[in-house]
Amino acid sequence: MHLTNREIWALVHGLLIGGPFLLAFTGGLVALAGLRSEYLTPEGIRNRVAQLRIGASVMAMMAWAIVFIGIWVLLPWYQEARPDSPRSRDRGRRARRLLRAHARARPRRPEPRPRAVSRGIRRGERRRAARIARDACRTDPLKGAP
Repeated sequence: MHLTNREIWALVHGLLIGGPFLLAFTGGLVALAGLRSEYLTPEGIRNRVAQLRIGASVMAMMAWAIVFIGIWVLLPWYQEARPDSPRSRDRGRRARRLLRAHARARPRRPEPRPRAVSRGIRRGERRRAARIARDACRTDPLKGAP
């Protein structure tokens, strides 16, 4: 079986680093659950915490290795332009179309009224607003007549 350079990097990214990372992550969760005081002595808890610190730092290094391989090795292959690819030929037109789509003036649709409030309450609000407007036109009895 012959693997290309890209396939080898994809295997390193996914199977050789990603798979063990997922296993270590689940093992770390199990180890955290096993830190209950009724299971261990104080000395045993100290040893387990030291193991968890080492495991967490190894997992962090594995995660960053996955990120760097994905960004610096694998992602540029997905973004490279090939002249025989229809996606590459259409890339410029798609970008212009996307930029111009937002420049066109579109009529704004009115926002729909919320239906969570019953119609009777909305009618009561209209009545209350009309009463407040009507009362605002009347004179204030405390201030006296104008």
